[in-house]
Amino acid sequence: MASKRPKVDLLVTLSAILYYMQYVMNINLGGPMRYIREALKYFLPKNDGVIINISSVNGTRPFCGASYTSTKGAINTLTKNVAMRLIDTNIRCNAVAPGATVTPAHLANKAGEQPGGAKMLEHSGHFVYFPGPECDPIDQAYACLYLASKMGRHVKGQVLQVCNGAFL
Repeated sequence: MASKRPKVDLLVTLSAILYYMQYVMNINLGGPMRYIREALKYFLPKNDGVIINISSVNGTRPFCGASYTSTKGAINTLTKNVAMRLIDTNIRCNAVAPGATVTPAHLANKAGEQPGGAKMLEHSGHFVYFPGPECDPIDQAYACLYLASKMGRHVKGQVLQVCNGAFL
């Protein structure tokens, strides 16, 4: 008897809200946790699958708001925890941690238009070496493609920074 479940091979989680603590934590951390739990219902029976969480360089270099950076640090830990729990399977869990990437949110932040953005920019210069240029969204997509492909078949529990060297 054929299974009625759809074929699922890959999960990429992306959650990013910069403000309002409980809301941020529910979206940025709670969302990926729930999606991973659901994806594992498909991955575990076939012993195969790929989970890619989208974190941020702020997960290890927390110069943005406390809610945002703490959830991205938690995503890094979640990634490693899931990878460790699945180490004896063919299910891989990794994360991509974008640095400055040309998106509307980044441009607004750079212009000091985000709440607290001007103050954050004032302090972040002490913690970031930024020779430029910023990354493009496609650079983050290429990192996900690598992790999802056979080229990344032996990569488990890693947080891959894509930041053009700005957050070394």
